[in-house]
Amino acid sequence: MKKIQLILLAFLIAISSAVFAHSQGEAQKAIAAAEAAYKKVADVKYAWRDTAKMIKKAKQALKAKDYKSAVSIAKKAEKQGQNALAQYQFQMVKRTKFGID
Repeated sequence: MKKIQLILLAFLIAISSAVFAHSQGEAQKAIAAAEAAYKKVADVKYAWRDTAKMIKKAKQALKAKDYKSAVSIAKKAEKQGQNALAQYQFQMVKRTKFGID
């Protein structure tokens, strides 16, 4: 009987840790990172269309205490910001190399 109780307890702990895998602090950090990545490309006027909308959705999920969604959306927005910056840098190298104005 104790063995079954221990197995059940371990199972419940595993499930609860999966459900509460993200905290408010993690969501706030992820949103801040997404905003920083977005700001870099917005400053050079090369931001992608949906990134700001994604950050807004992440903030809404944070407000609704859906931290898992907030982190997920914010990480995608951060990646978009990083990709937009890489695209901008590639275009600048291409322009310099080929003398395109």
